[in-house]
Amino acid sequence: MNIQHLEYKNTSLFSKLVLDYLDSKDNLKDLYHNQPSIAGFGRQIKEKEPFFNPSKRILLHQTLINQYKGFETSPETQKNIDLLLQPTTFSICTGHQLNLAAGHLYTIYKISNTIKVSRELKKAYPDHHFVPVFWLASEDHDFLEINHIDLDGTKIEWHTDQKGAVGAFHLGDIDGFVEAVCGALGSSTNASMLKKMLKNAYLKHENLSLATRFFINALFKEYGLIILDSNCKALKNELKTVIKQEIFEQTTHHNLSLTNDFLTKNGYHLQVSPREINFFYLKNQFRERIIKKNDLFTTPNNDFTFTPAELMQEIDCFPERFSPNVLLRPLYQEMVLPNLAVVGGGGELAYWLQLKQNFDVFGVPFPILMLRNSVLWLDKKTQRQMQKLKINTLDALFLSQDQWTKRFILDQNQPLFDLGEAQDLSRQLFDVLAHKAQQIDPSLVGASAARFKKMQHLMDSLVEKMKRSHKKKYVQEIEMFHGLRANIFPKGVFQERIQNFMPYYLVFGPKWIEACVEKINPFEQQMTVVSI
Repeated sequence: MNIQHLEYKNTSLFSKLVLDYLDSKDNLKDLYHNQPSIAGFGRQIKEKEPFFNPSKRILLHQTLINQYKGFETSPETQKNIDLLLQPTTFSICTGHQLNLAAGHLYTIYKISNTIKVSRELKKAYPDHHFVPVFWLASEDHDFLEINHIDLDGTKIEWHTDQKGAVGAFHLGDIDGFVEAVCGALGSSTNASMLKKMLKNAYLKHENLSLATRFFINALFKEYGLIILDSNCKALKNELKTVIKQEIFEQTTHHNLSLTNDFLTKNGYHLQVSPREINFFYLKNQFRERIIKKNDLFTTPNNDFTFTPAELMQEIDCFPERFSPNVLLRPLYQEMVLPNLAVVGGGGELAYWLQLKQNFDVFGVPFPILMLRNSVLWLDKKTQRQMQKLKINTLDALFLSQDQWTKRFILDQNQPLFDLGEAQDLSRQLFDVLAHKAQQIDPSLVGASAARFKKMQHLMDSLVEKMKRSHKKKYVQEIEMFHGLRANIFPKGVFQERIQNFMPYYLVFGPKWIEACVEKINPFEQQMTVVSI
């Protein structure tokens, strides 16, 4: 494997907000705390250590022990779970929805980044321990986002009528999905390994949360990854004060208003907008927003209604029935983990940058924000196409079809379309004629200007005809680039945001996971480009 790197700003994949954050622009300094550097982590450790007291560690440890019952836990993962009891142990966290079979490639990259950061910090701070944590977003209810995978361009789906938090979905009707995926994998040794993982995960577990934990654990247990299901009463007991303050005082809506005004005025896009109440009510196959109507609290269709006193009692007795949305889930995470950093994609970092004011008000240390490495895989066919097209710079791969075509044709015969000298000469000729016209009859100046504009139009039209004619000579090359780009942007989407990891695993087996962990360097903050 040959490794190269590409600046994120040359990829057109990231928002202005994220790029400015990576560049440490002064105007964003109030939206985050410590920077994603080795020195920044040293400062973060000192701030997180007194916040995460021994009782929090005992609670987290016992929760994980309970959640891992019945699972094959590797010595590395068990060691990391036990290390959480020590005051010198901290976590690096990433998380994701419960996508089937790990969903998109970037889920693997997020976890690999998290493992790699933990390793690098252990080298830098040998007296401390750092454990990678994967936060299962089991309370999410957007089933259509997670019910499918893309396998070599084919969409394979799981169809079910279940509602509510997806982590609780039963798997009695998932057989067809598993069969379809296994049928597409072939019969190689690596295919057999994947089929075994899939069947053990989705055909031998009661719900999607357990199946996802099993599948992710099977891929990463040797790396000491800890997987935590946040939908847990014991952990949500820690959130009671936040639930009450949010519901009865609408704290988050107020706290985010100043930040969002600042972002909007500075030309940044808001990733998310707060609601007046940023909790869902969660029960059985039900997860709906909590809203206030007059003096009552209810859900949009009035399925559940509470007086303030009744709701206060519900929070005290059943905190597990209150599910934070995307704006409060980060606060919950940082309250129950000894966490130093969050590893996420561009969209995730964008909404985290909206949240610091809320963290400050609730008195919770704001974590370091680390952009996960994006990875671009260039297979042999793509590499050959790049050579034939003489593509020597990686940024050219991120040009649109039209941008690349224009650049390519100009490069083939630059003098043909470099009309700057001709335009200068025509301008000089016009100036001479205009001067003469002024001397003869001032009223002719306007007429001469109109004719010059018409001449320019005719010249531009001729140039466009010349370009179209020239373009026909390179149809083969243009089609080749179209095919090349389709590999990098299948269905118009960057490969890591649509492709599943299994086609790569079929070729390389477990070594592909190892390569993701080894070749990624989160501290470089650059795209990793791998030629295979």
